[in-house]
Amino acid sequence: MSPRHRPSLALATLVVATAFVIPASPLAAGARPAVEDAGRVSKSGDELAKAGGAKFRGTTSSAGGGNGGTVTFDGSIDFTSRAAEYSVDAAAIGLQGTGKVRTLVSGGVLYLSLDAVGGVDPSSSPDLAGKKWLRLDPKVFGGGGQIGQSDPNGSIDALRGVKGNVKRVGSEKVRGTRTTRSRVTIDADQAVNSAPEAQRDEVRNSIGTLGSKAIPADVWIDGKGRLRKVRLHVAASTTTTKGSVTFEYFDLGAHVNVEAPPANEVVDFQDLLGGSPSTTEPTAAGG
Repeated sequence: MSPRHRPSLALATLVVATAFVIPASPLAAGARPAVEDAGRVSKSGDELAKAGGAKFRGTTSSAGGGNGGTVTFDGSIDFTSRAAEYSVDAAAIGLQGTGKVRTLVSGGVLYLSLDAVGGVDPSSSPDLAGKKWLRLDPKVFGGGGQIGQSDPNGSIDALRGVKGNVKRVGSEKVRGTRTTRSRVTIDADQAVNSAPEAQRDEVRNSIGTLGSKAIPADVWIDGKGRLRKVRLHVAASTTTTKGSVTFEYFDLGAHVNVEAPPANEVVDFQDLLGGSPSTTEPTAAGG
């Protein structure tokens, strides 16, 4: 293997690692009509977004996946700009060391800090000279893949597709806040069509990471109608592994300022490999 392509193979392996791979008695007395419940759930993400910013914990879980099958990551999100940042243990995503890997999310695209790429010498490749971030666009990974599951905007976007059949499970506390838990089914096409037109491509890519057109989910909503926790069940497909993706949102109203890295500090994964990542052997092996 030539020095020119050695970093590309290492980074392809890194992408596989960062893919993150993600009944009580129902209330009888005073239960609201199904249509009203569905409307409340479908709007809960937008009600949450009115807070401006928040912190979150994400968890992806895959059946029979590597790294123990579960990865947890903590971060913050700016709902106005739809930008987020989070950190995750390097060891949890298959990297050497015990430090944290920093990731930014902007416009549905992930930017992974190149500090996490151990053992790669930037001087061995002109493409890496002066670069600090690796750009990963989920839409080039076979329609999304598991990479896009780590975008906290995805759960909010998905809830706009909640169909009429809502099962109220009961009351539970999420980080000390009393919530109502409901079990729902999300229509992927409805979620895309209900998104603002300018965001539909991004939402389509995000929904595609869940593996099916009908997505089972559990949703926890507080007394003000705001989403506090959501668990989306991921179906097995050609680009996804069966599992779940869970997000908890807290510290609502937190000041968050996240921006995409400067273009001159970014190297695109697809450009680095000189072709589609879906055709590379390391990525195919990770699917």
